[in-house]
Amino acid sequence: MDIEKEITGPISEIDRALDPFGMDRRLREVPIDDILSVFAEANSLGKRAWMGMAIACGVAQERSGRGDGVLTQLARSLGYDRSRVVRLARAYRDVISPRLKAQGPAAEFPLAEKGWYETAAESASRLGLDPLALLEDAEAKAIDNPNFTQRVWKSQLGITQSKGSIGVALKNISELETSQLLEFCAEEGNLALLGKVEDLICVVQHSIRESKPAESGAGD
Repeated sequence: MDIEKEITGPISEIDRALDPFGMDRRLREVPIDDILSVFAEANSLGKRAWMGMAIACGVAQERSGRGDGVLTQLARSLGYDRSRVVRLARAYRDVISPRLKAQGPAAEFPLAEKGWYETAAESASRLGLDPLALLEDAEAKAIDNPNFTQRVWKSQLGITQSKGSIGVALKNISELETSQLLEFCAEEGNLALLGKVEDLICVVQHSIRESKPAESGAGD
C-alpha cells in the first residue's frame, strides 16, 4: 500500500469536508515519522488547516510521549515556533479530542478560527471550567449572534489584556498549579516575560516603601 497516498488522500479533503474524526483515527495507525508529512500537508490547506495540524500535533504527542521532542520536530519541519505547536497540541488534547471521543464521526466544529479553541483550552483551568464546556459557551453565543467575536467573548470572560483586567489576570495566575506555570515557562519568551513582571513588582514595592515615610511625616 502506498503510505503517502494513504495519509494525504483523506487529509486533502479536510478543506472541503472537515473530517477530524477520520483523521484522528488514521494518524493512530501510521508511523510517528509519517505524521510529519501530514502536518506539512495540513498546513497547505485553507482556513481549517490549523485543525488538521492540531490533530497531527496532539496525536503525535499522545503516541510518543511528551518528553521525546516530537513537537520540536513538528515545529522545525515548517519553521514554526515550538510554542505555536504546543498550543495546537493543547487545543487538540483539551478541546478537539474530547469532542471526538464524545460524538465520534458525527462531531462538528462550527467555529472555524483556532483562537476560540486555544482560548478555551488555555483559560478553562483558571476560570474553573471544563475546556469543552467553555468552547460550547462560545459556540452558543456565536450562533445566537453572528457579530459575536473572540474579543467580546474574552472580555466577558475577564481575560482581555486591557488595564481593567490586570487584577483579574494576576488573580488567575496566582491560582495556577505549579505544573501549569512550568509548562507556560517552557514556551519560548514566556520566562523572560515573567522576569519583566517580577522586575516591575520590585519597582512597585520599592515605590511603596519610599512613600510611607513621606506620608507619615505629612501627618505630624
